[in-house]
Amino acid sequence: MKFWQKVFLSVLVVFVIALNVGMFTVMHFTYKEQLNSVKQRAMGEAYFLSNSISKDFTNLEATSTLTRAKKGNIYDSYAAYYEGQNVFLELWSGKSLIGGDSERSIESREELDLEENVQNIIIRKIGEEQYLFLACSLKEPYENHTLVTIYPLKELERTRNQLIQIVVSVDIIITIILSGILYIIIRKLMQPLNHLSDATAEIAKGNYNQKISIQSEDEFGSLAMEFNRMSEKVGETIHLLKEESDKKQQLIDNMAHELRTPLTSISGYADYMRIAALSEEERIRALEYIIDETKRLEKLSKTLLLIADVREHELTKTSVPTKQLKYYVQNLFRKSITEKKIQFRCICEIETIEANEALLQLLLANLIENAIRACEEEGIITVTFCSQETPYIVIEDNGIGMEAEEIDKISEPFYRVDRARSRKNGGVGLGITLCQQIVCLHQGIIQYESEVNKGTRVIVSF
Repeated sequence: MKFWQKVFLSVLVVFVIALNVGMFTVMHFTYKEQLNSVKQRAMGEAYFLSNSISKDFTNLEATSTLTRAKKGNIYDSYAAYYEGQNVFLELWSGKSLIGGDSERSIESREELDLEENVQNIIIRKIGEEQYLFLACSLKEPYENHTLVTIYPLKELERTRNQLIQIVVSVDIIITIILSGILYIIIRKLMQPLNHLSDATAEIAKGNYNQKISIQSEDEFGSLAMEFNRMSEKVGETIHLLKEESDKKQQLIDNMAHELRTPLTSISGYADYMRIAALSEEERIRALEYIIDETKRLEKLSKTLLLIADVREHELTKTSVPTKQLKYYVQNLFRKSITEKKIQFRCICEIETIEANEALLQLLLANLIENAIRACEEEGIITVTFCSQETPYIVIEDNGIGMEAEEIDKISEPFYRVDRARSRKNGGVGLGITLCQQIVCLHQGIIQYESEVNKGTRVIVSF
């Protein structure tokens, strides 16, 4: 059973029960009030009749002997009058009936057991009808006589039955109308839940761009806002995970490609040395190829381990003097710069940079090494340590440069702008990836500006 159906049935049942309890309670009290009205009327008439009959007995006794027959005559005159009003009378002398005939269908007459100045009222069912019996004593000196007034409750019962029929009919009509109204209201109120359910089903299918438009300020509106926020967050997370998965797959593919080339060379030269009859010079040349490719594999594995180490590295920053960094890169690349006759300039406009010294040295080493590879002989490389609100480093060269579309790809593992040049100079295509990791660890930004045959400018902001 669906939630809206449970709500519908629960509310309907509660309302119907409450309606029936209320209506039948009102009907019960209405019947009680009508019955009390009959009782009050009976008590008033019984009081009047007992006084009147007592006076008639007294008047008759004053002129003649009060016999049972004469008492019967007085009773008959009153009984005939009230019978026309559908009220029946009985006159008792002790346990002996003077007038009336209702006793033939009644087994016990407990209402006749009167106490002084007390009226007994009994409601008794005779056949299919109910009657109200009210017994009271006559006035002194005739207190041993009892007058019983009998009121049929047929009209009252008929009224109650009609009221029950009306209540049941109204109850059915109201229940039907309420069911329709309640169905419409609950379906309307539950529409946001249906939208949420549909949107959740779409997300389960992989459609993470689902949005719910619920323009309300109630709980459903808040839930829709949170759902949209969640959907957006899930979509972003899935997108990032997909990108990360694609990058990992690309890394695996590139790594497999990078490993295949040196391994193929090593395997080929090893078979060549095993099968062919080589001179000493040829054997040494083949071994040099094997050693070179082995060194490439060693450099590749070290760089990969270094990237992994940088990701797990716990960053400890210190104030690193820029002059110290200047001397480090000058000494590190002195040989390369001299061999290619490159003009290398290092400008220190600030004194220190807050960073991890070892990682900062590694960052500069990779960026300057790339600049040296990009430059032809007698090229120019400039390294500037400066500050504008935040400190940053600029590495500029006048080398071969890059196409605009290549700038977005250079941070990908194993990507090379010029593969032939990179292989020749021993590059493995992971330097920029390592630099990117170092900058991210420092919560910085690395930017590239480049033009083909004009050079490249790298800006690292901390």
